[in-house]
Amino acid sequence: MKFTEVPIEECWDDIRECVEKVQKTINANWSSDDVFDYCYEGHAAVFVCDDGFIILEPKLEPFTHKKQLLLWIAYGKKGRINLTEKYADDIMAIAKSIGADSVIGCSSRAGWSKKAIDVGWHYCYSVYEKEVT
Repeated sequence: MKFTEVPIEECWDDIRECVEKVQKTINANWSSDDVFDYCYEGHAAVFVCDDGFIILEPKLEPFTHKKQLLLWIAYGKKGRINLTEKYADDIMAIAKSIGADSVIGCSSRAGWSKKAIDVGWHYCYSVYEKEVT
């Protein structure tokens, strides 16, 4: 299967468990139900392929007002396949089609930092969080 946009309700049974794995792995502050609702409401889109799926979300940078495409979730079925690298041209074409100035992504996985730089991404900033006690 080519890298193709699919309505969330058509692929949810196939990807829900994977979304939940990602949520647990990165300790995300969203749930699988949040992902479904957000995509169903048209705020983000699911792109599937034989290797897994990617969820992309158009965003507006609040200070410069530049349009960005957030690579929100990427899940490769076959071990450590790097979907963002394999489908980089498709992701960039989607970004261009919506008039985005850049593609952004974030990860709590330390290993992604080096890999991102190796495949052409550059470091922007870090986000840290501390609970109020």
